[in-house]
Amino acid sequence: ARKAELLYKSFFDFAGNTVDRPSRRMGIHYYATKEEYERNLWNSARDAGFSIHNVSGFYQNSTRIASFHAKNQKGPEGERIGPDEQVLYHELVHQILDLAHDAKFASRLTFLRARQNEQPCFWAIEGIACFFETCELQGMRLVPTARNPRYARFAKGMGEGRKPGLASWIRMGQKEFMAEDQALSHYDQAAALTHFLLHYASGQKYRRSFFLYLS
Repeated sequence: ARKAELLYKSFFDFAGNTVDRPSRRMGIHYYATKEEYERNLWNSARDAGFSIHNVSGFYQNSTRIASFHAKNQKGPEGERIGPDEQVLYHELVHQILDLAHDAKFASRLTFLRARQNEQPCFWAIEGIACFFETCELQGMRLVPTARNPRYARFAKGMGEGRKPGLASWIRMGQKEFMAEDQALSHYDQAAALTHFLLHYASGQKYRRSFFLYLS
């Protein structure tokens, strides 16, 4: 719960007043075991079009609930270890954005997601979630860092001459973006482009426009 609160604060430190704050509480379900998590969520995840077998958390638009499970291994004192932090932060950003749109008409983000291939900003939805994956605790704040393997993979691809075709890529809907053979590179590219837009010129040039694009 504490990490969720810090992530929420960190998100709005970046977004400022360009994104409406959610008008309702964030619902989070935390399961003690992977088995319990899968037993309760398998069908709803399947209906949403994906498997949760190797995913330790996901956000469900229809219920507005973010669900996670503890890792199977235990800590030095026998305590259960919480969910993968990158997954936790990624899915909570999806939840924040979705709930933020309640202040507008019927959650515009949910509406756009439902349209899938007609959705023009799917790369940005995933890009901002990837941006917050590698948050680190610094004092009492969670701060996104550049230590994200997605950036390294993207840079390696660029160095090898694999230049992104942005004109067609930014128009991809969910189904095309998450195509199994290209999903990893699409997520890496979304993460790298988002990082650039939020940090270029110390965030003074593109950051506000990026969040307005999401809102």
